[in-house]
Amino acid sequence: MKDTEKRAARPGFWRALRLAGVLLAAAPVIFMLLTGAVGSLAARRPLLDVLLPAELAFITLPGMALIPLAAAREQRRWGLSAALAALGAAAFAGCLGMAWLSGIAGGASPAAGPAWWITLALLALFDLCAAAAPVAGLLAARPVEGVGALPAQCADECATRWPILLVHGTGFRDWGYWGRVPKALEARGARVFYGGQDGWATVEKNAAFLRGRVLEILEQTGSEKLHIIAHSKGGLDVRCMVSSLGMAPCVASVSLVSTPNHGSRTMDALSRMPRWVFRLGGFFVNLWYRLLGDRHPDFCSVCDQFTTGWAEAFNRANPDASGVLYRSYAGAMSCWRSDVFMWWQNLIIGLVEGENDGLVAVWSARWTGFRGVWRGAGSRGVSHMDEVDFRRRPIKRRGERFDVVEQYIQMVAELKEKGM
Repeated sequence: MKDTEKRAARPGFWRALRLAGVLLAAAPVIFMLLTGAVGSLAARRPLLDVLLPAELAFITLPGMALIPLAAAREQRRWGLSAALAALGAAAFAGCLGMAWLSGIAGGASPAAGPAWWITLALLALFDLCAAAAPVAGLLAARPVEGVGALPAQCADECATRWPILLVHGTGFRDWGYWGRVPKALEARGARVFYGGQDGWATVEKNAAFLRGRVLEILEQTGSEKLHIIAHSKGGLDVRCMVSSLGMAPCVASVSLVSTPNHGSRTMDALSRMPRWVFRLGGFFVNLWYRLLGDRHPDFCSVCDQFTTGWAEAFNRANPDASGVLYRSYAGAMSCWRSDVFMWWQNLIIGLVEGENDGLVAVWSARWTGFRGVWRGAGSRGVSHMDEVDFRRRPIKRRGERFDVVEQYIQMVAELKEKGM
Protein backbone atom coordinates (compact mmCIF):
# COMPACT_ATOMS: atom_id res chain seq x y z
CA MET A 1 0.00 0.00 0.00
CA LYS A 2 1.36 3.39 -0.96
CA ASP A 3 2.09 6.01 1.69
CA THR A 4 -0.70 8.29 0.44
CA GLU A 5 -3.15 5.38 0.67
CA LYS A 6 -2.05 4.67 4.23
CA ARG A 7 -2.71 8.28 5.15
CA ALA A 8 -6.14 8.20 3.58
CA ALA A 9 -6.96 4.97 5.40
CA ARG A 10 -7.30 6.74 8.76
CA PRO A 11 -8.60 10.23 7.99
CA GLY A 12 -10.72 10.34 11.16
CA PHE A 13 -7.70 9.64 13.38
CA TRP A 14 -5.56 12.44 11.98
CA ARG A 15 -8.50 14.84 11.95
CA ALA A 16 -9.15 14.09 15.63
CA LEU A 17 -5.44 14.54 16.36
CA ARG A 18 -5.39 17.93 14.61
CA LEU A 19 -8.45 19.10 16.54
CA ALA A 20 -6.84 17.90 19.77
CA GLY A 21 -3.83 20.04 18.91
CA VAL A 22 -6.12 23.00 18.33
CA LEU A 23 -7.70 22.50 21.76
CA LEU A 24 -4.33 22.08 23.50
CA ALA A 25 -2.97 25.24 21.89
CA ALA A 26 -6.11 27.32 22.36
CA ALA A 27 -7.31 26.40 25.86
CA PRO A 28 -4.44 27.96 27.86
CA VAL A 29 -4.48 31.09 25.71
CA ILE A 30 -8.24 31.57 26.10
CA PHE A 31 -7.97 30.86 29.85
CA MET A 32 -5.25 33.45 30.37
CA LEU A 33 -6.94 36.05 28.18
CA LEU A 34 -10.18 35.73 30.14
CA THR A 35 -8.74 35.49 33.65
CA GLY A 36 -6.00 38.02 32.98
CA ALA A 37 -8.35 40.57 31.48
CA VAL A 38 -10.91 40.20 34.26
CA GLY A 39 -8.24 40.34 36.95
CA SER A 40 -6.57 43.36 35.42
CA LEU A 41 -9.85 45.23 35.13
CA ALA A 42 -10.73 44.42 38.72
CA ALA A 43 -7.34 45.52 40.01
CA ARG A 44 -7.13 48.48 37.60
CA ARG A 45 -3.71 47.33 36.45
CA PRO A 46 -2.21 47.18 32.93
CA LEU A 47 -3.16 44.07 30.96
CA LEU A 48 0.20 42.34 31.49
CA ASP A 49 -1.54 39.42 33.21
CA VAL A 50 -2.80 38.17 29.84
CA LEU A 51 0.71 36.94 28.95
CA LEU A 52 0.98 33.17 29.03
CA PRO A 53 3.12 31.86 31.93
CA ALA A 54 5.71 29.14 31.42
CA GLU A 55 3.61 26.50 33.15
CA LEU A 56 0.80 26.80 30.60
CA ALA A 57 3.21 27.24 27.69
CA PHE A 58 4.27 23.63 28.07
CA ILE A 59 0.68 22.66 27.30
CA THR A 60 0.39 25.06 24.36
CA LEU A 61 3.65 24.11 22.63
CA PRO A 62 2.78 20.41 22.12
CA GLY A 63 -0.59 21.47 20.73
CA MET A 64 1.08 23.89 18.31
CA ALA A 65 3.42 21.13 17.13
CA LEU A 66 0.58 18.60 16.82
CA ILE A 67 -1.47 20.77 14.43
CA PRO A 68 0.93 20.81 11.41
CA LEU A 69 1.93 17.18 12.00
CA ALA A 70 -1.67 15.97 11.82
CA ALA A 71 -2.56 18.36 8.97
CA ALA A 72 0.38 17.06 6.91
CA ARG A 73 -0.72 13.47 7.47
CA GLU A 74 -4.23 14.49 6.37
CA GLN A 75 -2.69 15.95 3.19
CA ARG A 76 -4.02 19.38 4.11
CA ARG A 77 -2.59 22.85 4.54
CA TRP A 78 0.10 22.68 7.20
CA GLY A 79 2.70 25.29 6.21
CA LEU A 80 1.28 28.24 8.16
CA SER A 81 0.69 26.27 11.37
CA ALA A 82 4.21 24.79 11.11
CA ALA A 83 5.72 28.26 10.73
CA LEU A 84 3.73 29.52 13.73
CA ALA A 85 4.84 26.55 15.83
CA ALA A 86 8.49 27.09 14.91
CA LEU A 87 8.34 30.85 15.55
CA GLY A 88 6.46 30.32 18.82
CA ALA A 89 8.98 27.75 20.05
CA ALA A 90 11.88 30.03 19.13
CA ALA A 91 10.28 33.00 20.88
CA PHE A 92 9.58 30.97 24.01
CA ALA A 93 13.12 29.56 24.06
CA GLY A 94 14.48 33.08 23.67
CA CYS A 95 12.22 34.24 26.48
CA LEU A 96 13.49 31.55 28.84
CA GLY A 97 17.08 32.26 27.82
CA MET A 98 16.75 35.98 28.46
CA ALA A 99 15.03 35.34 31.80
CA TRP A 100 17.87 33.04 32.87
CA LEU A 101 20.65 35.37 31.72
CA SER A 102 19.12 38.42 33.37
CA GLY A 103 18.31 36.65 36.61
CA ILE A 104 14.59 37.32 36.27
CA ALA A 105 13.88 33.61 36.53
CA GLY A 106 15.74 33.58 39.86
CA GLY A 107 13.51 36.19 41.41
CA ALA A 108 15.09 39.44 40.22
CA SER A 109 13.01 42.59 40.26
CA PRO A 110 10.85 43.25 37.20
CA ALA A 111 12.69 46.56 36.88
CA ALA A 112 15.83 44.70 35.80
CA GLY A 113 16.48 46.89 32.76
CA PRO A 114 16.29 46.20 29.01
CA ALA A 115 16.43 42.44 29.52
CA TRP A 116 13.02 42.57 31.17
CA TRP A 117 11.45 44.31 28.19
CA ILE A 118 13.13 41.96 25.71
CA THR A 119 11.81 39.00 27.70
CA LEU A 120 8.36 40.55 27.76
CA ALA A 121 8.44 41.18 23.99
CA LEU A 122 9.47 37.59 23.27
CA LEU A 123 6.69 36.30 25.51
CA ALA A 124 4.20 38.54 23.70
CA LEU A 125 5.42 37.17 20.35
CA PHE A 126 4.94 33.64 21.63
CA ASP A 127 1.42 34.54 22.75
CA LEU A 128 0.58 35.86 19.29
CA CYS A 129 1.82 32.64 17.69
CA ALA A 130 -0.09 30.56 20.23
CA ALA A 131 -3.27 32.51 19.53
CA ALA A 132 -2.88 32.24 15.75
CA ALA A 133 -1.92 28.53 15.66
CA PRO A 134 -5.42 27.18 16.49
CA VAL A 135 -6.90 29.43 13.80
CA ALA A 136 -4.41 28.07 11.27
CA GLY A 137 -5.30 24.55 12.40
CA LEU A 138 -8.99 25.15 11.78
CA LEU A 139 -8.26 26.73 8.39
CA ALA A 140 -6.58 23.46 7.44
CA ALA A 141 -10.00 21.82 7.60
CA ARG A 142 -10.27 21.86 3.82
CA PRO A 143 -7.71 20.12 1.60
CA VAL A 144 -5.90 21.77 -1.27
CA GLU A 145 -7.53 20.07 -4.25
CA GLY A 146 -5.92 19.56 -7.61
CA VAL A 147 -7.63 19.43 -10.96
CA GLY A 148 -7.71 15.68 -11.15
CA ALA A 149 -5.44 13.18 -12.85
CA LEU A 150 -3.94 14.26 -16.15
CA PRO A 151 -4.67 11.78 -18.96
CA ALA A 152 -1.84 11.17 -21.40
CA GLN A 153 -3.80 12.68 -24.28
CA CYS A 154 -4.15 15.96 -22.33
CA ALA A 155 -0.44 16.45 -21.66
CA ASP A 156 -0.18 18.98 -24.51
CA GLU A 157 -3.77 20.23 -24.34
CA CYS A 158 -2.60 23.80 -23.65
CA ALA A 159 0.64 23.74 -25.67
CA THR A 160 -0.15 26.88 -27.64
CA ARG A 161 2.09 28.24 -30.38
CA TRP A 162 2.70 31.39 -28.37
CA PRO A 163 3.43 31.75 -24.61
CA ILE A 164 0.80 32.90 -22.07
CA LEU A 165 1.06 36.11 -20.03
CA LEU A 166 -1.12 36.35 -16.90
CA VAL A 167 -1.94 39.91 -15.80
CA HIS A 168 -3.39 40.47 -12.32
CA GLY A 169 -5.92 43.06 -11.14
CA THR A 170 -5.99 45.99 -8.72
CA GLY A 171 -4.66 45.82 -5.19
CA PHE A 172 -2.59 42.67 -5.64
CA ARG A 173 0.75 41.50 -6.92
CA ASP A 174 1.55 38.24 -8.71
CA TRP A 175 2.34 36.36 -5.48
CA GLY A 176 -0.11 33.45 -5.53
CA TYR A 177 -2.74 35.55 -7.31
CA TRP A 178 -3.76 32.87 -9.81
CA GLY A 179 -4.05 29.91 -7.43
CA ARG A 180 -3.72 26.53 -9.16
CA VAL A 181 -4.16 28.00 -12.64
CA PRO A 182 -0.49 28.44 -13.70
CA LYS A 183 0.55 24.93 -12.67
CA ALA A 184 -2.48 23.40 -14.37
CA LEU A 185 -1.68 25.19 -17.62
CA GLU A 186 2.02 24.34 -17.46
CA ALA A 187 1.19 20.68 -16.77
CA ARG A 188 -0.70 20.72 -20.08
CA GLY A 189 2.14 22.21 -22.10
CA ALA A 190 1.63 25.97 -21.75
CA ARG A 191 4.51 28.38 -21.20
CA VAL A 192 3.28 30.76 -18.49
CA PHE A 193 4.63 34.18 -17.52
CA TYR A 194 3.43 36.94 -15.19
CA GLY A 195 2.82 40.64 -15.74
CA GLY A 196 4.52 41.95 -12.62
CA GLN A 197 2.88 45.37 -12.83
CA ASP A 198 1.98 47.54 -9.84
CA GLY A 199 -1.08 46.81 -7.75
CA TRP A 200 -2.29 50.42 -7.53
CA ALA A 201 -0.68 52.21 -10.48
CA THR A 202 -2.79 53.91 -13.14
CA VAL A 203 -3.76 52.19 -16.38
CA GLU A 204 -1.21 54.27 -18.30
CA LYS A 205 1.68 53.48 -15.93
CA ASN A 206 0.92 49.77 -15.89
CA ALA A 207 0.47 49.68 -19.66
CA ALA A 208 3.93 51.17 -20.12
CA PHE A 209 5.40 48.60 -17.74
CA LEU A 210 3.62 45.72 -19.46
CA ARG A 211 4.95 46.86 -22.82
CA GLY A 212 8.48 46.33 -21.53
CA ARG A 213 7.48 43.04 -19.97
CA VAL A 214 6.02 41.73 -23.24
CA LEU A 215 9.17 42.65 -25.17
CA GLU A 216 11.27 40.94 -22.49
CA ILE A 217 9.24 37.71 -22.74
CA LEU A 218 9.38 37.70 -26.55
CA GLU A 219 13.14 38.10 -26.45
CA GLN A 220 13.47 35.41 -23.80
CA THR A 221 11.31 32.85 -25.65
CA GLY A 222 12.13 33.79 -29.22
CA SER A 223 8.40 34.07 -29.97
CA GLU A 224 6.88 36.61 -32.33
CA LYS A 225 3.72 37.03 -30.24
CA LEU A 226 2.07 35.99 -27.00
CA HIS A 227 -1.40 35.46 -25.55
CA ILE A 228 -2.63 37.56 -22.63
CA ILE A 229 -5.13 36.54 -19.97
CA ALA A 230 -6.05 39.48 -17.75
CA HIS A 231 -8.27 39.71 -14.70
CA SER A 232 -10.18 42.78 -13.49
CA LYS A 233 -8.34 46.10 -14.04
CA GLY A 234 -5.47 44.16 -15.56
CA GLY A 235 -7.63 43.96 -18.67
CA LEU A 236 -7.70 47.76 -18.95
CA ASP A 237 -3.91 47.86 -18.58
CA VAL A 238 -3.60 45.33 -21.39
CA ARG A 239 -6.08 47.04 -23.71
CA CYS A 240 -4.22 50.33 -23.28
CA MET A 241 -0.89 48.66 -24.02
CA VAL A 242 -2.20 46.94 -27.16
CA SER A 243 -4.16 49.83 -28.63
CA SER A 244 -2.25 52.93 -27.51
CA LEU A 245 1.35 51.76 -27.25
CA GLY A 246 1.63 50.01 -30.61
CA MET A 247 1.88 46.46 -29.23
CA ALA A 248 -0.81 44.83 -31.38
CA PRO A 249 1.77 43.10 -33.65
CA CYS A 250 3.18 41.40 -30.53
CA VAL A 251 -0.12 40.13 -29.13
CA ALA A 252 -2.05 37.19 -30.60
CA SER A 253 -5.04 37.26 -28.25
CA VAL A 254 -6.47 39.11 -25.26
CA SER A 255 -8.78 37.28 -22.84
CA LEU A 256 -10.52 39.58 -20.35
CA VAL A 257 -11.91 38.04 -17.16
CA SER A 258 -14.31 40.32 -15.28
CA THR A 259 -12.68 43.50 -16.55
CA PRO A 260 -14.66 46.72 -15.83
CA ASN A 261 -14.68 47.73 -19.51
CA HIS A 262 -17.60 50.10 -19.03
CA GLY A 263 -16.75 51.35 -15.55
CA SER A 264 -18.84 51.19 -12.41
CA ARG A 265 -21.97 53.17 -11.51
CA THR A 266 -21.22 52.43 -7.87
CA MET A 267 -17.87 54.16 -8.30
CA ASP A 268 -19.69 57.09 -9.91
CA ALA A 269 -21.66 57.51 -6.69
CA LEU A 270 -18.62 57.10 -4.45
CA SER A 271 -16.67 59.66 -6.49
CA ARG A 272 -19.09 62.33 -5.25
CA MET A 273 -17.65 62.00 -1.75
CA PRO A 274 -15.35 64.82 -0.54
CA ARG A 275 -11.98 64.60 -2.26
CA TRP A 276 -10.10 64.68 1.05
CA VAL A 277 -11.59 61.26 1.91
CA PHE A 278 -9.91 59.72 -1.15
CA ARG A 279 -6.66 61.57 -0.48
CA LEU A 280 -6.58 60.36 3.11
CA GLY A 281 -7.23 56.77 2.10
CA GLY A 282 -4.79 57.12 -0.77
CA PHE A 283 -2.01 58.28 1.53
CA PHE A 284 -2.08 55.05 3.53
CA VAL A 285 -2.72 52.77 0.53
CA ASN A 286 0.11 54.32 -1.48
CA LEU A 287 2.49 54.13 1.47
CA TRP A 288 1.71 50.47 2.12
CA TYR A 289 2.00 49.45 -1.52
CA ARG A 290 5.32 51.21 -1.91
CA LEU A 291 6.55 48.99 0.90
CA LEU A 292 5.19 45.99 -1.03
CA GLY A 293 7.11 46.99 -4.14
CA ASP A 294 4.81 49.27 -6.15
CA ARG A 295 6.77 51.86 -8.11
CA HIS A 296 3.93 54.29 -8.91
CA PRO A 297 0.94 53.70 -6.57
CA ASP A 298 -1.82 56.26 -7.17
CA PHE A 299 -4.98 55.28 -5.31
CA CYS A 300 -7.01 58.40 -6.15
CA SER A 301 -6.34 58.28 -9.89
CA VAL A 302 -7.08 54.56 -10.08
CA CYS A 303 -10.42 55.10 -8.34
CA ASP A 304 -11.26 57.75 -10.95
CA GLN A 305 -10.46 55.21 -13.68
CA PHE A 306 -13.26 52.98 -12.46
CA THR A 307 -15.98 55.56 -13.22
CA THR A 308 -18.25 55.19 -16.25
CA GLY A 309 -17.27 58.58 -17.64
CA TRP A 310 -13.59 57.68 -17.66
CA ALA A 311 -14.38 54.25 -19.17
CA GLU A 312 -16.36 55.84 -22.00
CA ALA A 313 -13.47 58.12 -22.94
CA PHE A 314 -11.00 55.22 -22.55
CA ASN A 315 -13.01 52.99 -24.88
CA ARG A 316 -13.09 55.67 -27.56
CA ALA A 317 -9.32 56.12 -27.30
CA ASN A 318 -8.57 52.38 -27.18
CA PRO A 319 -10.64 50.49 -29.77
CA ASP A 320 -9.86 46.83 -30.41
CA ALA A 321 -6.70 46.37 -32.43
CA SER A 322 -7.02 44.58 -35.75
CA GLY A 323 -5.33 41.19 -35.95
CA VAL A 324 -5.83 40.49 -32.22
CA LEU A 325 -8.37 37.94 -31.00
CA TYR A 326 -10.48 39.38 -28.16
CA ARG A 327 -12.53 37.29 -25.73
CA SER A 328 -14.31 38.39 -22.55
CA TYR A 329 -15.80 36.57 -19.57
CA ALA A 330 -17.86 37.57 -16.51
CA GLY A 331 -18.60 36.05 -13.13
CA ALA A 332 -21.76 36.40 -11.05
CA MET A 333 -22.63 35.69 -7.43
CA SER A 334 -26.12 34.24 -7.12
CA CYS A 335 -26.78 36.35 -4.01
CA TRP A 336 -24.91 38.23 -1.30
CA ARG A 337 -24.47 35.02 0.72
CA SER A 338 -22.39 33.36 -2.02
CA ASP A 339 -19.03 34.60 -0.72
CA VAL A 340 -18.35 35.57 2.89
CA PHE A 341 -15.51 37.87 1.79
CA MET A 342 -17.55 39.80 -0.75
CA TRP A 343 -21.11 39.77 0.61
CA TRP A 344 -21.43 43.48 1.36
CA GLN A 345 -19.81 44.57 -1.92
CA ASN A 346 -22.15 42.30 -3.85
CA LEU A 347 -25.14 43.62 -1.93
CA ILE A 348 -24.31 47.29 -2.59
CA ILE A 349 -23.29 46.85 -6.24
CA GLY A 350 -26.34 44.67 -6.81
CA LEU A 351 -28.64 47.46 -5.65
CA VAL A 352 -26.92 49.99 -7.93
CA GLU A 353 -25.87 47.95 -10.98
CA GLY A 354 -27.54 44.55 -10.88
CA GLU A 355 -25.86 41.17 -11.34
CA ASN A 356 -22.19 41.22 -10.32
CA ASP A 357 -19.32 39.16 -8.92
CA GLY A 358 -18.80 41.33 -5.85
CA LEU A 359 -16.80 44.02 -7.64
CA VAL A 360 -17.57 44.09 -11.37
CA ALA A 361 -21.08 44.06 -12.85
CA VAL A 362 -21.82 41.62 -15.65
CA TRP A 363 -22.84 44.43 -18.01
CA SER A 364 -19.48 46.14 -17.49
CA ALA A 365 -17.46 42.96 -18.10
CA ARG A 366 -19.07 42.38 -21.52
CA TRP A 367 -16.67 43.14 -24.36
CA THR A 368 -15.76 41.82 -27.79
CA GLY A 369 -16.09 38.03 -28.09
CA PHE A 370 -18.16 37.68 -24.92
CA ARG A 371 -18.17 34.01 -23.88
CA GLY A 372 -20.80 34.12 -21.14
CA VAL A 373 -21.08 34.29 -17.37
CA TRP A 374 -19.41 31.91 -14.91
CA ARG A 375 -22.12 30.97 -12.41
CA GLY A 376 -20.47 28.21 -10.41
CA ALA A 377 -22.25 25.20 -8.95
CA GLY A 378 -25.80 25.11 -7.66
CA SER A 379 -26.75 28.38 -6.00
CA ARG A 380 -23.15 29.23 -5.04
CA GLY A 381 -22.26 31.60 -7.88
CA VAL A 382 -18.74 32.83 -8.73
CA SER A 383 -17.19 35.82 -6.98
CA HIS A 384 -14.37 38.12 -8.09
CA MET A 385 -12.03 36.11 -5.88
CA ASP A 386 -13.29 32.76 -7.16
CA GLU A 387 -12.38 33.85 -10.70
CA VAL A 388 -8.68 33.61 -9.83
CA ASP A 389 -8.98 30.46 -7.69
CA PHE A 390 -8.53 32.28 -4.37
CA ARG A 391 -9.61 29.24 -2.35
CA ARG A 392 -7.50 26.78 -4.35
CA ARG A 393 -10.32 24.28 -4.66
CA PRO A 394 -13.42 23.62 -6.80
CA ILE A 395 -16.82 24.99 -5.84
CA LYS A 396 -19.17 22.19 -4.79
CA ARG A 397 -22.83 22.68 -4.04
CA ARG A 398 -25.73 20.22 -3.96
CA GLY A 399 -23.95 17.55 -5.93
CA GLU A 400 -22.69 19.97 -8.58
CA ARG A 401 -19.08 20.94 -9.14
CA PHE A 402 -17.44 23.97 -10.75
CA ASP A 403 -13.67 24.36 -11.01
CA VAL A 404 -12.49 27.69 -12.38
CA VAL A 405 -9.17 26.08 -13.31
CA GLU A 406 -11.01 24.04 -15.92
CA GLN A 407 -12.34 27.27 -17.43
CA TYR A 408 -8.80 28.55 -17.95
CA ILE A 409 -7.72 25.20 -19.38
CA GLN A 410 -10.57 25.39 -21.88
CA MET A 411 -9.72 29.03 -22.61
CA VAL A 412 -6.15 28.13 -23.55
CA ALA A 413 -7.07 24.85 -25.27
CA GLU A 414 -9.29 26.81 -27.67
CA LEU A 415 -6.29 28.91 -28.66
CA LYS A 416 -4.32 25.78 -29.44
CA GLU A 417 -7.17 24.42 -31.55
CA LYS A 418 -7.02 27.65 -33.58
CA GLY A 419 -3.33 27.03 -34.24
CA MET A 420 -2.32 29.98 -32.10
